[in-house]
Amino acid sequence: MGGEADIAYQNGENTKALFDKFGIKYQTNSYPAGHTFITWRHNLAEFAPMLFR
Repeated sequence: MGGEADIAYQNGENTKALFDKFGIKYQTNSYPAGHTFITWRHNLAEFAPMLFR
């Protein structure tokens, strides 16, 4: 997520709460740049390699 400045921040928090409720494991990453291309680019660079583990 893009930190608390991200327009989707609350949706992300709600999703994490739902995952916690059902015991679903997940990994989060926050980059303080809001809901911007910079955040997506930063997170994609870390997320994409996880798809191929």
